[in-house]
Amino acid sequence: MSAVIEARVVGLRRAHPAWGPSRIVWQLERDGIDSLPGRSSVYRALVRHGLVEAKKRKRRREDYRRWERGRAMELWQMDVMGRVHLAGGLEVKVVTGIDDHSRFVVCAKVVLRATARPVCQALSEALARHGVPSQILTDNGKVFTARFGMGPGPVMSGPDLRGQRHPAPADRPVLADDDREGGAAAQDDAAGVLHAEGPDVRHHP
Repeated sequence: MSAVIEARVVGLRRAHPAWGPSRIVWQLERDGIDSLPGRSSVYRALVRHGLVEAKKRKRRREDYRRWERGRAMELWQMDVMGRVHLAGGLEVKVVTGIDDHSRFVVCAKVVLRATARPVCQALSEALARHGVPSQILTDNGKVFTARFGMGPGPVMSGPDLRGQRHPAPADRPVLADDDREGGAAAQDDAAGVLHAEGPDVRHHP
């Protein structure tokens, strides 16, 4: 941007404090200015003269680092998705599971209530169908963290994806709920498969 055009930009801004870079560029084009500057050039000129406050640059897409496991079956991510309504208005839950590397959906089971019995059954079916992954990552939902107070389950700890250790107390079950009678049996099924292969089941805050 030439000094003449920059002076014109500064003059327009001072005459019209509410005008931003895009509006100033539009006005310059309307005035027939040759070598029309871009919006970014106008913005930098306004910053240099203290007419606008510099904003922190937004991170570009390439600035973000995608993290994922190196191969399939190293990590499954389990969750329960709610607020799913059928055509008749009935609300259901979906127990979901996805392989972190391949993004393959290993579990997508519709249940009426996300209690221990149906959730453990969904996990057991996924394990039987696809095998046992090295690790399973869940959120802090009650059905995964045993806040309903059932007995201990097969939980181990290990380094998380950021290189830090994620806490997994020994008295924290894999899956638990207040549905004790049915949930205990279903939990035993899932626990049996898990104990056979010994995956690392951890909870993400």
